Amino acid sequence: PQCRSGAAPPPAAMEKCCECLSNVRKNPTALIILKVYTLLSGIFLLLAGLLSMVLHLVTSFSQLFVSTYAVIFGLMVVVVEHGTWLQHVAVLRDAYALLDREFRLLTVQRGKGFFYTGAGIMTLFVDNFSIIFGASLCLIVAGILHLFRIVHEDPVSPGDKPAAGGAAGAAASGAAAGS
Repeated sequence: PQCRSGAAPPPAAMEKCCECLSNVRKNPTALIILKVYTLLSGIFLLLAGLLSMVLHLVTSFSQLFVSTYAVIFGLMVVVVEHGTWLQHVAVLRDAYALLDREFRLLTVQRGKGFFYTGAGIMTLFVDNFSIIFGASLCLIVAGILHLFRIVHEDPVSPGDKPAAGGAAGAAASGAAAGS
């Protein structure tokens, strides 16, 4: 590939960049960080939606409507990201099984990336620089990281045990070992 100046980039720099990205994609710690960041983004969106619902309960129907979407999207993110880690919690296990059956797109990494990015964009410009705006930005970043598979995550079915669930199971066992 040519640079704007017409000179080719040094091959060693390109190889080093690809090698670094490859190491990050395979790193189990990076997967745990991604899952925790995404989970916190979902919780932030959920709480921001609830706060916005309370603040705009009688003032703005459109804001109340979007706040409801923020709460629903936040709950879905929490179930998708946390449902595979806490299989012993019946509510999360059942909700994850429902999403796996009805919205299969949310159980694969790129599908989650599309959903998180789309949900973030949908709630982004509701109210100028509100708390939902901040939560939406966090969710968009998480969506982009999933969409482009910066960190590789193996798909997990709802019947898998957390310890045997591929990268998500490794992430769960790594998180349990860290606590």
